[in-house]
Parts: sequence; C-alpha cells; structure tokens
Amino acid sequence: MTADANIQVWVAAQSGLGPDVVVPYVKTVQARRLRYRIEVSNSGEAGSSRIRQSGELTTAAGEATELSELRLSRQPQDRCSISVDLSEEGAVIGTYSFDCDGAASDPSSAPPAKPK
Repeated sequence: MTADANIQVWVAAQSGLGPDVVVPYVKTVQARRLRYRIEVSNSGEAGSSRIRQSGELTTAAGEATELSELRLSRQPQDRCSISVDLSEEGAVIGTYSFDCDGAASDPSSAPPAKPK
C-alpha cells in the first residue's frame, strides 16, 4: 500500500539498562483526526510475544505526535517488528513497518529526520 505523502511515521528506540523503549510518532502537514493500531511482535529462543494497542488522536499541523511509549524486554538476537496502521474516517491511510530498533522495513515507511 502506498502511504499518504502528507503523513510521516517513524519509530524512535532506546536501548540500555532494563527494557528497551520504543516510541512510534506521526507528523502530518495539516491537523487531522486519526485512528491508529500498533502491533509489536517479538520472537526468540525464550518464546514469542505480541502487543497490540489502538486509539485516536488529533495531530497539530507540522508537529510530531507520540502514539505510545512501549517497553520491551528482548535479547539482541530476537526478531522484533512494529507495525503502525493509520486510518481516517474509516478509510485506511497506510501501514508502516519497522524493526524494533527504528529502521523502516518497508521503503514506503522510511522515517524522516528525527524531530528536534
């Protein structure tokens, strides 16, 4: 699916002591009321897990909006992915896929420069 060019979605990730923190963001050219669904899938030697969250938000034009802050316990060799689905008034806008380190796993969801 081709993503809406007026919407940017990216993931910021932090690793360190304790669980990793993964934060998906959305930025729109104009203010919009959106529904989102986030799914995180992680699998490794210890097993597999899946986290799903959904909600609604209103974006401000040109400003990054945090969708959620997710804390993940995982090992470096685990396979971990994040999918963000966006819709507006019942119409699907796009699906954006990333690995849990924030890299886009689909060229149509390549992240913009980090917000300042």
